[in-house]
Amino acid sequence: MLVRSGISVPDLATAQDLRWGAVQGTTLVGIIKKLIGPDDPVVIYSDSNTMLAALESRQIGAVLLDMPAAVATASRSGGRLSVAAQLPGPETIAAGLPKGSGNRQAVDSALRAFTADDTIDRLLSVWVGKAAADAGNSIPLLRTTR
Repeated sequence: MLVRSGISVPDLATAQDLRWGAVQGTTLVGIIKKLIGPDDPVVIYSDSNTMLAALESRQIGAVLLDMPAAVATASRSGGRLSVAAQLPGPETIAAGLPKGSGNRQAVDSALRAFTADDTIDRLLSVWVGKAAADAGNSIPLLRTTR
C-alpha cells in the first residue's frame, strides 16, 4: 500500500476512506475492491507514471502495488512516498508464457525451487534492495475482515 509520506493507514476504516488508484487491466483492482472495499470507486489510470503523479499531487490517496515494486517506488521517490501497510496473504510469483506453452511445468518447478532456496529473496536484495527483500517482515500488516 503506497501513500504519500506522513500518511498512516493503521486500520481498514482508514484504508476505506482513502481514494484509491490503480493501473488499467491489473488484478490489483479486484484485490482493492475485495479486501479493502473503499468508499469511492477506484480511479483507473492508463499507466503507472500517471497514477504515481496523481498520488503525489493528492488526486488519490493510495495505490496498491506488489510489495517489491512498492518498496522500490517509495525508495526512488526522494521521501515523497512511503509503504504504509501490506495486505494479508502471500504474494504469488508468476511468469508469463505463451498460451499452450510446453514449458509450464518446468517454469512452475523452477519458481518453486527459487522460492524454497531463497533465490527470489537474494535476487530482490540485489536488484531491488535489501528493504524490498525484508519488506514482508518490516511493513505493518493491515487486518481485513473480508
